[in-house]
Amino acid sequence: MSLVNTVMHSFKNHSLFRQIFQTENKLIKYGSLGLVTCLISYVLGPDIFRVLFRSSGNKASLRYDKYTTGLINKGNDCFINSSLQGLAGSQRFNHYLNSVLRCLKFLNENPKQEGNRYALPLHQVMAEFIYDLQAPTFLNTVESSDKIIVTMESIFKQKMSRRQNDAQEFTQLLLEVLHNEYQELIRLMNFITNNLDIPTYPFEGKYCHELTCLKCGRNSEVKMFDFDILTLNLPAQPSISLDELISGSNSDVIEGFSCTVCKVSAILGGTGTHNPNTRSLIKSLKEIFPELKINTELDEPLNSFVDSYSHDGVITRNIKSTIVKKTVFVEVPDILLIHLTRSMFNGMSYTRNACKIAYDEKLLLEHQLVMDGVSVMRNNIQYTLSSAIKHSGSHSMGHYQCYRRKLFSKRFEPIDLTLEPSPGTGRNISKTNKETITFKRTPTVKRYPFWWICDSRTKECPLRSVLDEQKSVYLLYYDKKH
Repeated sequence: MSLVNTVMHSFKNHSLFRQIFQTENKLIKYGSLGLVTCLISYVLGPDIFRVLFRSSGNKASLRYDKYTTGLINKGNDCFINSSLQGLAGSQRFNHYLNSVLRCLKFLNENPKQEGNRYALPLHQVMAEFIYDLQAPTFLNTVESSDKIIVTMESIFKQKMSRRQNDAQEFTQLLLEVLHNEYQELIRLMNFITNNLDIPTYPFEGKYCHELTCLKCGRNSEVKMFDFDILTLNLPAQPSISLDELISGSNSDVIEGFSCTVCKVSAILGGTGTHNPNTRSLIKSLKEIFPELKINTELDEPLNSFVDSYSHDGVITRNIKSTIVKKTVFVEVPDILLIHLTRSMFNGMSYTRNACKIAYDEKLLLEHQLVMDGVSVMRNNIQYTLSSAIKHSGSHSMGHYQCYRRKLFSKRFEPIDLTLEPSPGTGRNISKTNKETITFKRTPTVKRYPFWWICDSRTKECPLRSVLDEQKSVYLLYYDKKH
C-alpha cells in the first residue's frame, strides 16, 4: 500500500490524477493508479535495473584479462576495426613501434637545424591507438578508429570510402603508409647520425623462385621478390592444411623446359670434328660450364651457337627437360601476414571459395640462406599465431571479426608513449601500461588466450574457437619466435 500512496502523493496536483484521487470508487482509483505504476515500471525499469544491477554484458570483472577494448562501427567499418585489432595482438609490432618512437625522440633531441621538428604521423598515432586497445580494462569499453582514418586522409589528402571494403586491402594500404614513413626515418637517421640502430621493418620479407632441372641436377639463378603480405590462393577442394597450402603454392613441376646446362653438356659430350671457329666457341663453353645455371642467358655469339647447334646427332632445339619450380623464403619477416584469398571464378562471375583450411597456433616456415645468388643452407623458423580475421557472408558482402591474442606475459613490451607522443594530443602520458599494472600470466589467460572481437562486442575465448574458423578465416597474423 505504501507504493500506491507514494504514487498518489506524486501526482495529486495533476488535474487528471486529482479526479482519480477524489473519486469515491475505490476500484477506479486503485485500478487506474496500478495501471500508471505498471506503465512507469515498464518505461524506466530497464534503466533502473542497469544502474542497480549491471547487466552481465558489461559486468565489472576482478580480472584485467577478461575484457578488452572494442571499436565503434559507424556503418561499414568492420573491415577497418578488424584490421586494426589484428595488429594490436602482435608483440613484435609493439617492439617495432617503440623502436621507431625511440629513434624519433633522438632526432628531435638532436635536430640538424635549430627548431626542426620531425614527425611520422601514422606511426605516432598508431602507437597511441594500440596503447588504448591494449590498456587493461575491467569493463567492456569502446574506442573509435577515427584518429587512424583522419591521419590517413590527411596523408593522402582525400576522404576514405566507408563503403563495403576489404580488410586485406585496408591492411595493405596501412602497411604502405607505414613503410613510406619507415623509409623517411632511415633517410633522416642516415642524414643526422650513424650511431643509432634503426629497427627492421617487421612486415617485409623476400622470396625467390628456385628452378631445379631433374635431368642435370643444376639450379637456376636466384631472383628475389619483396612481400609484406603473403597471399595464398585456396584450391577448389573441400579442405587443405596451411602447411600443405604453403608447400603446394611454393612448388610446381614444369615440363618442356629448355635447360641451358643440358644443351651445353650435350654439345661438350659430342665426339665429332669441328671447324676452327666452332672449336673456339666450344672452348669458351668449357670455361664457363662449371658455373653455368639452367636459366643463364649466354652472351652472343655463344647464345646463337648453343640454340642452333646441330652436329653429330646432337640437336639442341630438341633437348627439353623437366624442372621443379620452388618458391623459397630468403628473408623471413618478424610479422608474417597471410592472406587466404577466397575468390573463385566460375567462368561467369566470382564466387566465395568455402574451402576449409586447417591451421595451428605454431607455424614452421622454411628459410633458405642465399649467398652470391646460390642457395646454400635451409632452416625452419617458428611462428606463433597472434591474431586471426574471419569473414562471414558472400563474395561481394559480409562481416569481418577478429580474434586477438591476450598479451599478458613477462615478455610483454607495452607501448611507451613517453618516448615520442603524437603532437597536440594533450594526453596525460606520464605512465605506460607497464607502470600502471603488473602484467603477469594468469590461469585464465592459459584457458582463454584470445579475445573474440566483433566491433564493439568482445569476449574471451579458448584457442580451439580460433582454430575452428577453418571455413571463414581470411587473414592470419603470426609473430616470429624470439
